[in-house]
Amino acid sequence: MMKIHEFLNRFDFLFCLTVGTLLLGGCSNQSSEQNSPSPTAAPTKPLGPPPEGQTEPKVISDEETSMTHTIKMETEFYKTGPQQGSPPDGTLTAGMNVRLVESSGSYSLIEAADGEHVYVSSDALIENKGD
Repeated sequence: MMKIHEFLNRFDFLFCLTVGTLLLGGCSNQSSEQNSPSPTAAPTKPLGPPPEGQTEPKVISDEETSMTHTIKMETEFYKTGPQQGSPPDGTLTAGMNVRLVESSGSYSLIEAADGEHVYVSSDALIENKGD
């Protein structure tokens, strides 16, 4: 008759063997995603001419769209909003090109060439004219 401690030793051995086999991937279940071929991109074809009665769209460069206005005179700016009761955060020089983000009455939110957004007097802006 087998003693209890021998039974437990054999049970521990079988348990460890089973867990080890599973951890090492002996019973791995590979999904169908791993066995299926990877999808390939569909080939692209040229668009061709526009439909009848429509004209070819004009391609506008980033440079043309980025700077919509010029600062016409040295002007003060505010970083957090048009706070006329607070001192300005700095000044912008005349001739500086900027992009108008939003205009709201006497103040406008602009983006400078360095990407900084500030508020200036709307009177300080001149719209850049396109060709």
